[in-house]
Amino acid sequence: MEPFKILHTIRQGHIGGGETHVQELVKHANQRKYKSYVLAFGEGTMHDKLYDLGVPSFVIPTSRPFDLRIRSQVRALAREIQPDLIHAHGARACSNSYFIAEQLGIPLIYTVHGWTFRSSMNFIKRWFRRKSEKFLTGKADLVINVSYNDYIIGRQVLGLNNSTEIANGVDARVFNGVGDHNQKLEFGFAQDDFVVAMIARMTEQKDPITFIRAIDHLRSHKKIKAIMVGDGDLLNDAKVLAHKLRLDERITFAGPRSDIYNILSWTDVYCLPSLWEGMPIGIMEAMSSGCAVIATNVTGTKEIVNEETGILFEPGDYHGLARGIVLLYKKPEFKNYIEKNAMNHIKRHFTIRRMVKRVASQYGKFLRKEN
Repeated sequence: MEPFKILHTIRQGHIGGGETHVQELVKHANQRKYKSYVLAFGEGTMHDKLYDLGVPSFVIPTSRPFDLRIRSQVRALAREIQPDLIHAHGARACSNSYFIAEQLGIPLIYTVHGWTFRSSMNFIKRWFRRKSEKFLTGKADLVINVSYNDYIIGRQVLGLNNSTEIANGVDARVFNGVGDHNQKLEFGFAQDDFVVAMIARMTEQKDPITFIRAIDHLRSHKKIKAIMVGDGDLLNDAKVLAHKLRLDERITFAGPRSDIYNILSWTDVYCLPSLWEGMPIGIMEAMSSGCAVIATNVTGTKEIVNEETGILFEPGDYHGLARGIVLLYKKPEFKNYIEKNAMNHIKRHFTIRRMVKRVASQYGKFLRKEN
C-alpha cells in the first residue's frame, strides 16, 4: 500500500510557531503511512530543514491572503503532487489553498494557530477577519485549534461544529537542557551572568519593545544581561531603542538561530512578552529545557504557564516583567522549583508524540480508502 500524500500549506518559510509545528509534524509522522509535502508562501530557513528531512518543499511567494494572482501556480503544483489531503496551517495558508481541496475532491483540514480576529482590533477590521475565518472554517472538513480557548471561541463566536483541540507538542529529546555552556562565553557573557532571553520573531505580536524597556529598568542589577534571538520587521526598531537607552553592553542581538536548544541550555530565564498567542511552542521548548519562564497573561500562554510553572505579567507591563526577572534572580530556590514543575508539566501533557498521534487519528477519519 502506497503512503497517503499530505500537502501541508503554511504562510512562510521563516521559523515561527506555526512553521515549527509543521516541521515537527512531518518529521515525526509515520513515514510508511504518510508522504509529506510542504507548500510555503514565502522563503526561509524552514526549507533547509525540510530538505535535510527529505521532505519536498515548494515556495509560491505572496504576503496576501486570498491572493488570486497565485492560484494558477497553486493549482499546477497540486495537480503535479495529487495529494490525498490538504492540511492548511493558519488563515493565510488556508485562504490560498482551500480551493485545491474543492477542485480535487479531497479533504481539507485547517489548523488555527490563533484566530486572526481579536478584541483589541477596531470594529471594522475585527468584523472582516471574523467573516474571513467563518468562510475558511466553512470550507474545512475539520478545524484543529492548538489551544482550548481558541476551540471555545470557535464554537461560541463562529458556531463551529467541525472542530477539535489538539495542543502543540515539543520533542523533549531535543529540548532537554543539555547543550554547550561554553557558547555563553562566546556570546560575550560571563559565566556568572544571569542571562534573560527573548527568543521569538521580532514583530508587533511578540512586543520586543516591552522586553527592552524591562531590561532598561534593571540597570542597578549589573549581572542581569539579555539576549534577543530572532528576526522580524521590528528588529531594527528594537536595536535603535536599545542603543538609544545605552543598553549595547546589556543586550546581545543574536539574529535568527537554528540551535535554540543550545541557547536554552544555558539561559536562566526565557521571556515572551506577546500581546496575543495561540499556543506558544517557544514557551514549551523553554519549559522542557528546564528554563524558568516569564510570559504575558494571554490566552494560549496561560494554558501552559501558571503559578506553579512560571510567572505571568500583563501585556505591555515592563515593570511587571522586570519584577519577575528580579524575583527569579534573587530567589534561586523558587526558580528551581518552577523549572522542575515546568519540565514535568511538558513531559506529561505536551509531548510531540502525543500531538502527532492525535493529528494522525484525525487523518485516519478521512483517509480510509485503499491505495
